[in-house]
Amino acid sequence: MENDLFLYFFKLYSLYLIGHFLLYVFFLRNLPIFQKEKIVFLYHFGSFVLLTIVACITSYFYMQDFLIETTLFFICLHGIYSLSFLELWSLSQGSYSLTILNYFKQNGAVRKGDLVEKFAQLGEQKKNNRLEGIRDLGLIKLENDSWKITGNGLWLSKFFKSLLFLSNFKNSG
Repeated sequence: MENDLFLYFFKLYSLYLIGHFLLYVFFLRNLPIFQKEKIVFLYHFGSFVLLTIVACITSYFYMQDFLIETTLFFICLHGIYSLSFLELWSLSQGSYSLTILNYFKQNGAVRKGDLVEKFAQLGEQKKNNRLEGIRDLGLIKLENDSWKITGNGLWLSKFFKSLLFLSNFKNSG
């Protein structure tokens, strides 16, 4: 009985994570709304919260050691999967190197001055998109033609600074 229950939940949680990934790969990534970082984050965060709640409730009702361990394993696995996915998604969306290589692939040889001009504009566009993104998150605001940090932005920057301190990181760029 215990072994059957373990296999049932192991398969169920595995299918959930695989289904989450495949849903994005074959359907969601083609939707315009899923081109936004916030939406992709919420897709993963919501899934993580749902799995955590369902798994914890299930573990509570069955109160089996193996099920609690399985629950913790899949919660951690979902966290690792989501963080890895979001990092790769972010890198693929914002990578200058990939954009430059694609530009060469489409255009062949390009004069240095033209290349610098083209990607200086792209850099400005990416900077503006990033500023709009963190503004939309409520971390900064535009006042009198100047960007200013909000209370939430200040709190988050202090949180990240504490993580740098804890990890003994010397140069944050």
